[in-house]
Amino acid sequence: MPTRRSVLRAAGLAGVAGLAGCAATEEASDGGATERTPPADAVGRVRVADRTDQPDLSVEPRVSAVDPFVTSETTAVLRVDVDNTASDQVTLGEYRAVVFQYAHSGSDECVLLPHSERSTEGPPERSPPDVETTGGDDCWRLASKVVVTAEYGTVEIPADGTLTAFVGVYAADEARSCLPTGEHAFESTYSVDPLDEETPDESASWGFTLAVEEL
Repeated sequence: MPTRRSVLRAAGLAGVAGLAGCAATEEASDGGATERTPPADAVGRVRVADRTDQPDLSVEPRVSAVDPFVTSETTAVLRVDVDNTASDQVTLGEYRAVVFQYAHSGSDECVLLPHSERSTEGPPERSPPDVETTGGDDCWRLASKVVVTAEYGTVEIPADGTLTAFVGVYAADEARSCLPTGEHAFESTYSVDPLDEETPDESASWGFTLAVEEL
């Protein structure tokens, strides 16, 4: 029977660990490291195994697994940051693609769903999507395909500012398991429109690979 997921009951999940109950080093969103202890009911974990090279543009994307553990309370959650290193405001599009909202893996087995709005004023408040999953309380496989509106939205990042969003890791409705183990690559193409009209628009692709493991 499908399970309706509408609220995130867990608070302050722990970071990446090799085995449940053991402390481990977790990558922080700023590139540092923190030592956290995983929850006792963790059934899996997600880590960022690889990242593609940064594009030669004024915006620099980053990703980190801020809540890497999968439990009955929550799936793993990633934080995506896009830094504007330019001295002027830039406009990015498409605004969902640039922070990997609704992005599917190359394997089509995993999908990233919004766990927050997009914000340029610091980390936004978490707000998991209201979706149905199937397979049990600790299963994060979607019961059906997610319908996404066909639009092209843009978002503005101020000079030296950062765009931040959180996304949750889900198994697609036709995935082989509740959250397929192994590596899953994600890639997004986006455009950069500088404020200076004399500077041409640019586009680039950037991505990363997630490793999903059972605990």
